[in-house]
Parts: sequence; C-alpha cells; structure tokens
Amino acid sequence: MKLASIDGDILTLEVLDIDRQSSETVMDRYKPFQQDTTVNVDVQTSTSIGAQDYPKPYEIRFDTRKQKDITISGIRVTFIEVQPYSVQYRLEDVQSK
Repeated sequence: MKLASIDGDILTLEVLDIDRQSSETVMDRYKPFQQDTTVNVDVQTSTSIGAQDYPKPYEIRFDTRKQKDITISGIRVTFIEVQPYSVQYRLEDVQSK
C-alpha cells in the first residue's frame, strides 16, 4: 500500500497485490553462527506481483472522518493523525490473532 495523495481528511491509497513465498525458516538464519565453518544455507524465495506483466495498483479513496482503519492482507493500518503534508499511522498484524 502506498499513500498517493492527501486531500483534507481524504487519503488516496494505491494497493498492489504482491504474493511472496519463501522456504526460509527461523533456524536458517542461525546456521551461519554454528561452530562448524562449512555451514550451507539453502533458501528459495519467489515473488509474484499481480496477474499482469505490468500490474496496476488498485486506487482507494479513504475518508478518515468516517473510518480510522483499514485491513489489507491481514495488516490493519490505523490512521492516527492526518496533516496536509504528513500522515501518522500504526500497523498491526491481525493474521496471527
């Protein structure tokens, strides 16, 4: 999600669908710290951006007077303060709840 513009209390948000997958685990990150100096970490990552070659983001006009938060892909974005040139917000992962 990207903030495209601020018009008073109305925010224009651009949302792009990105699917990331990785074979990495928490333990893969600690392998280089093991005593054996021949540690080999094999991790595979793939990223898909939308269904097109050049994906176009969805545009959302969000009125912060009517609603303070929006949840996209399991992440809740709560808008705390909107100023003419800045936005203060909080992110919360709601997938694990």
